[in-house]
Amino acid sequence: MMQRDAAAWRDLATFLGLSPAEAEGIGQAAVDPAAFAAAHPEAASERLWGEEEEAEERAPGTLALLSLVDALLERNFAIEQDWKDDWSEVSWSLGRMCSARGLSPDLPEHLEGTPDETFVGAAASLAAVGAVLWGIDIDSDSYVATLLPLARGADAEALAARTGIEAQWWD
Repeated sequence: MMQRDAAAWRDLATFLGLSPAEAEGIGQAAVDPAAFAAAHPEAASERLWGEEEEAEERAPGTLALLSLVDALLERNFAIEQDWKDDWSEVSWSLGRMCSARGLSPDLPEHLEGTPDETFVGAAASLAAVGAVLWGIDIDSDSYVATLLPLARGADAEALAARTGIEAQWWD
């Protein structure tokens, strides 16, 4: 279950590359979703089905999680792929995210399969430049993935535990 720990959410947002101001907003979303939604009405409008209050009652931290993901997507620090996206769409998104993170892996030229299979297929190329794909579960039929330094896996796991998010590795 996701946690309402503002410090944990701020730490995770900063760890993933967001600014201190953005991280502060994510922390606010975790502890006071109504105030965050009032200050950032666009943050919840696209992803939450129903009212913010209902979503928070079902799963505390939902607004913080979705706001975090949206901020990462906006900066190309994460990608979101539908389960039925093909290799070319996933590869293009991976390339954009790698570029935003200053990485130039030699990604495979062509991989057949789902985004999940494509992520696994790209793992060796990413590891060669010291990165790994880390997936953030948003309880959807799409995959959200970001790049992390290989050496920071334990830090990512600890932050996931503190916030209560579900995460996976593609390595």
